[in-house]
Amino acid sequence: MGEKEPGTGAAGVATQWIRQNVLGLVAIFIALSGTALATNVASDHAAQVAKSKRGPRGPAGPPGPAGSQGLQGVKGDAGSPDTGTDILGKLAPVDGSGSGLDSDMLDGQDSTAFATRGTEAWNLIAPHLSADFFCAGTIGRFCGVVTDCQWQNQGGSSIGAYLRDPLGFVHLRGIVETNAACVNDIFFLPAGYRPAATEAFAVSSSDAFGTVYVDSSGDVVLHAGSPNVWVALDGLSFRCEPSGSNGCP
Repeated sequence: MGEKEPGTGAAGVATQWIRQNVLGLVAIFIALSGTALATNVASDHAAQVAKSKRGPRGPAGPPGPAGSQGLQGVKGDAGSPDTGTDILGKLAPVDGSGSGLDSDMLDGQDSTAFATRGTEAWNLIAPHLSADFFCAGTIGRFCGVVTDCQWQNQGGSSIGAYLRDPLGFVHLRGIVETNAACVNDIFFLPAGYRPAATEAFAVSSSDAFGTVYVDSSGDVVLHAGSPNVWVALDGLSFRCEPSGSNGCP
Protein backbone atom coordinates (compact mmCIF):
# COMPACT_ATOMS: atom_id res chain seq x y z
CA MET A 1 0.00 0.00 0.00
CA GLY A 2 1.26 3.42 -0.79
CA GLU A 3 1.41 6.21 1.89
CA LYS A 4 -1.18 9.03 1.91
CA GLU A 5 0.02 12.45 1.06
CA PRO A 6 0.08 14.82 4.01
CA GLY A 7 -3.06 16.90 4.35
CA THR A 8 -5.19 14.66 2.16
CA GLY A 9 -7.47 13.57 5.08
CA ALA A 10 -10.34 15.57 6.59
CA ALA A 11 -8.10 17.02 9.28
CA GLY A 12 -5.53 17.98 6.77
CA VAL A 13 -8.12 19.71 4.63
CA ALA A 14 -9.30 21.73 7.60
CA THR A 15 -5.76 22.66 8.52
CA GLN A 16 -5.02 23.81 4.99
CA TRP A 17 -8.22 25.91 4.96
CA ILE A 18 -7.32 27.61 8.20
CA ARG A 19 -3.83 28.38 6.91
CA GLN A 20 -5.23 29.80 3.71
CA ASN A 21 -7.87 31.95 5.49
CA VAL A 22 -6.02 32.91 8.65
CA LEU A 23 -5.84 36.56 7.66
CA GLY A 24 -9.54 36.62 6.99
CA LEU A 25 -10.29 35.05 10.35
CA VAL A 26 -8.14 37.64 12.12
CA ALA A 27 -9.94 40.39 10.27
CA ILE A 28 -13.33 39.00 11.34
CA PHE A 29 -12.18 38.78 14.99
CA ILE A 30 -10.97 42.34 14.93
CA ALA A 31 -14.18 43.48 13.35
CA LEU A 32 -16.28 41.70 15.98
CA SER A 33 -14.14 43.08 18.86
CA GLY A 34 -14.47 46.59 17.54
CA THR A 35 -18.23 46.19 17.28
CA ALA A 36 -18.45 45.08 20.93
CA LEU A 37 -16.23 47.97 22.06
CA ALA A 38 -18.29 50.42 20.08
CA THR A 39 -21.45 48.97 21.59
CA ASN A 40 -20.07 49.40 25.16
CA VAL A 41 -18.95 52.95 24.44
CA ALA A 42 -22.31 53.79 23.00
CA SER A 43 -24.05 52.24 25.98
CA ASP A 44 -21.91 54.23 28.46
CA HIS A 45 -22.54 57.41 26.49
CA ALA A 46 -26.25 56.78 26.52
CA ALA A 47 -26.14 56.24 30.31
CA GLN A 48 -24.26 59.50 30.83
CA VAL A 49 -26.73 61.37 28.65
CA ALA A 50 -29.63 59.86 30.56
CA LYS A 51 -27.99 60.77 33.86
CA SER A 52 -27.40 64.36 32.77
CA LYS A 53 -31.08 64.65 31.87
CA ARG A 54 -32.20 63.25 35.28
CA GLY A 55 -34.26 65.68 37.43
CA PRO A 56 -33.46 66.82 41.02
CA ARG A 57 -33.69 64.33 43.85
CA GLY A 58 -37.16 64.11 45.32
CA PRO A 59 -37.98 64.49 49.04
CA ALA A 60 -37.17 61.65 51.36
CA GLY A 61 -39.96 59.24 51.92
CA PRO A 62 -41.49 58.53 55.35
CA PRO A 63 -39.52 56.25 57.66
CA GLY A 64 -40.34 52.64 57.52
CA PRO A 65 -41.83 50.70 60.40
CA ALA A 66 -39.64 49.93 63.42
CA GLY A 67 -37.83 46.68 63.30
CA SER A 68 -38.27 43.95 65.83
CA GLN A 69 -36.39 44.20 69.14
CA GLY A 70 -32.96 42.69 69.13
CA LEU A 71 -31.67 40.04 71.45
CA GLN A 72 -31.05 40.96 75.09
CA GLY A 73 -27.44 41.72 75.82
CA VAL A 74 -25.20 39.88 78.20
CA LYS A 75 -25.75 40.77 81.87
CA GLY A 76 -23.06 43.10 83.16
CA ASP A 77 -20.93 42.78 86.24
CA ALA A 78 -22.43 43.52 89.64
CA GLY A 79 -22.19 47.14 90.87
CA SER A 80 -20.24 48.46 93.83
CA PRO A 81 -21.15 46.84 97.16
CA ASP A 82 -20.48 50.17 98.98
CA THR A 83 -23.19 51.53 101.22
CA GLY A 84 -23.99 55.22 101.50
CA THR A 85 -21.77 55.44 104.57
CA ASP A 86 -18.91 53.78 102.67
CA ILE A 87 -19.26 56.29 99.83
CA LEU A 88 -19.24 59.28 102.19
CA GLY A 89 -16.15 57.91 103.86
CA LYS A 90 -14.36 57.69 100.52
CA LEU A 91 -15.43 61.21 99.50
CA ALA A 92 -14.35 62.90 102.73
CA PRO A 93 -10.56 62.78 102.06
CA VAL A 94 -10.90 64.31 98.58
CA ASP A 95 -13.73 66.84 98.91
CA GLY A 96 -13.35 70.53 99.62
CA SER A 97 -13.04 73.79 97.73
CA GLY A 98 -12.02 73.29 94.10
CA SER A 99 -12.54 69.51 94.14
CA GLY A 100 -15.93 69.63 92.43
CA LEU A 101 -17.40 67.71 95.36
CA ASP A 102 -17.42 69.98 98.44
CA SER A 103 -19.89 67.56 99.98
CA ASP A 104 -19.91 69.08 103.48
CA MET A 105 -19.57 72.72 102.41
CA LEU A 106 -21.71 75.33 100.66
CA ASP A 107 -19.60 77.59 98.43
CA GLY A 108 -16.63 76.63 100.57
CA GLN A 109 -18.38 77.66 103.80
CA ASP A 110 -19.10 75.39 106.75
CA SER A 111 -22.64 75.28 108.09
CA THR A 112 -21.60 77.44 111.06
CA ALA A 113 -21.18 80.37 108.64
CA PHE A 114 -24.94 80.50 108.03
CA ALA A 115 -27.86 81.50 110.20
CA THR A 116 -29.83 78.56 111.50
CA ARG A 117 -33.55 78.28 111.00
CA GLY A 118 -35.70 79.70 113.77
CA THR A 119 -34.64 81.71 116.81
CA GLU A 120 -34.67 81.58 120.56
CA ALA A 121 -37.82 82.09 122.60
CA TRP A 122 -38.62 85.45 124.16
CA ASN A 123 -36.90 86.03 127.52
CA LEU A 124 -39.50 87.57 129.82
CA ILE A 125 -38.39 90.40 132.10
CA ALA A 126 -38.82 89.11 135.63
CA PRO A 127 -40.65 91.06 138.35
CA HIS A 128 -38.73 93.44 140.59
CA LEU A 129 -37.30 92.12 143.85
CA SER A 130 -37.89 94.42 146.80
CA ALA A 131 -34.40 93.70 148.10
CA ASP A 132 -32.87 94.63 144.74
CA PHE A 133 -32.19 98.33 145.22
CA PHE A 134 -32.05 100.02 141.79
CA CYS A 135 -31.35 96.68 140.00
CA ALA A 136 -27.99 96.37 141.77
CA GLY A 137 -26.39 93.24 140.26
CA THR A 138 -29.67 91.89 138.92
CA ILE A 139 -29.98 91.02 135.23
CA GLY A 140 -33.27 90.62 133.39
CA ARG A 141 -35.47 91.98 136.18
CA PHE A 142 -37.48 95.18 136.43
CA CYS A 143 -35.73 97.90 138.37
CA GLY A 144 -37.15 99.69 141.39
CA VAL A 145 -36.54 100.93 144.89
CA VAL A 146 -39.49 99.73 146.88
CA THR A 147 -42.86 98.25 146.04
CA ASP A 148 -44.31 101.70 145.52
CA CYS A 149 -41.48 102.69 143.19
CA GLN A 150 -40.75 100.09 140.52
CA TRP A 151 -41.17 99.13 136.86
CA GLN A 152 -43.64 96.44 135.86
CA ASN A 153 -45.74 95.15 132.97
CA GLN A 154 -48.84 97.15 132.18
CA GLY A 155 -51.80 94.91 132.78
CA GLY A 156 -53.54 93.67 129.60
CA SER A 157 -50.69 94.78 127.32
CA SER A 158 -47.72 93.12 125.63
CA ILE A 159 -45.37 91.64 128.24
CA GLY A 160 -41.86 93.06 128.50
CA ALA A 161 -39.28 90.69 126.98
CA TYR A 162 -36.14 90.45 124.83
CA LEU A 163 -34.52 87.98 122.42
CA ARG A 164 -31.49 87.65 120.12
CA ASP A 165 -32.00 86.35 116.59
CA PRO A 166 -29.55 84.10 114.67
CA LEU A 167 -28.00 87.15 112.96
CA GLY A 168 -27.12 88.74 116.29
CA PHE A 169 -29.84 91.39 116.48
CA VAL A 170 -31.47 91.96 119.87
CA HIS A 171 -35.19 92.80 119.91
CA LEU A 172 -37.24 94.31 122.74
CA ARG A 173 -40.98 94.23 123.22
CA GLY A 174 -43.69 95.07 125.75
CA ILE A 175 -45.53 97.99 127.29
CA VAL A 176 -44.14 98.65 130.74
CA GLU A 177 -45.01 101.22 133.38
CA THR A 178 -43.77 102.73 136.60
CA ASN A 179 -45.99 103.65 139.48
CA ALA A 180 -43.83 106.57 140.59
CA ALA A 181 -41.34 109.00 139.11
CA CYS A 182 -38.52 107.66 141.22
CA VAL A 183 -36.35 105.55 138.91
CA ASN A 184 -35.61 105.78 135.20
CA ASP A 185 -33.73 102.48 134.77
CA ILE A 186 -36.21 99.93 133.41
CA PHE A 187 -34.07 96.75 133.43
CA PHE A 188 -30.59 95.43 132.53
CA LEU A 189 -29.81 93.14 129.58
CA PRO A 190 -27.36 90.25 130.09
CA ALA A 191 -23.93 90.10 128.39
CA GLY A 192 -24.25 88.99 124.76
CA TYR A 193 -27.43 91.09 124.39
CA ARG A 194 -25.83 94.53 124.64
CA PRO A 195 -24.78 97.11 122.01
CA ALA A 196 -21.20 98.25 121.50
CA ALA A 197 -22.13 101.79 122.61
CA THR A 198 -25.18 103.69 123.81
CA GLU A 199 -28.06 103.69 121.33
CA ALA A 200 -31.07 106.00 121.58
CA PHE A 201 -34.59 105.13 120.44
CA ALA A 202 -37.70 107.24 120.03
CA VAL A 203 -40.63 105.65 121.88
CA SER A 204 -44.21 106.35 122.76
CA SER A 205 -44.56 107.33 126.39
CA SER A 206 -48.19 107.65 127.44
CA ASP A 207 -49.04 108.73 123.89
CA ALA A 208 -46.34 111.40 124.03
CA PHE A 209 -42.77 111.50 122.72
CA GLY A 210 -40.13 109.74 124.78
CA THR A 211 -36.55 108.46 124.46
CA VAL A 212 -35.11 105.16 125.63
CA TYR A 213 -31.34 104.60 125.85
CA VAL A 214 -29.66 101.19 125.76
CA ASP A 215 -25.99 101.33 126.75
CA SER A 216 -23.06 98.91 126.59
CA SER A 217 -23.61 97.89 130.24
CA GLY A 218 -27.05 96.57 129.30
CA ASP A 219 -28.97 99.34 131.04
CA VAL A 220 -32.34 100.06 129.36
CA VAL A 221 -33.36 103.47 130.69
CA LEU A 222 -36.15 105.97 130.05
CA HIS A 223 -34.15 109.11 129.23
CA ALA A 224 -37.06 111.38 128.43
CA GLY A 225 -40.80 110.85 128.77
CA SER A 226 -43.84 111.38 130.89
CA PRO A 227 -43.43 110.24 134.52
CA ASN A 228 -45.79 107.81 136.23
CA VAL A 229 -47.00 106.40 132.87
CA TRP A 230 -46.33 103.62 130.41
CA VAL A 231 -43.52 103.22 127.82
CA ALA A 232 -43.67 101.06 124.67
CA LEU A 233 -40.53 98.99 124.01
CA ASP A 234 -42.01 97.31 120.92
CA GLY A 235 -39.83 97.54 117.80
CA LEU A 236 -36.54 98.43 119.52
CA SER A 237 -33.64 96.46 118.03
CA PHE A 238 -29.84 96.69 117.73
CA ARG A 239 -26.80 94.53 116.95
CA CYS A 240 -25.20 92.72 119.87
CA GLU A 241 -21.49 93.19 120.50
CA PRO A 242 -18.81 91.98 120.70
CA SER A 243 -19.33 89.39 118.01
CA GLY A 244 -18.29 85.88 119.06
CA SER A 245 -18.60 86.60 122.79
CA ASN A 246 -21.33 85.45 125.21
CA GLY A 247 -23.32 83.83 122.42
CA CYS A 248 -23.35 86.92 120.17
CA PRO A 249 -22.90 85.62 116.58
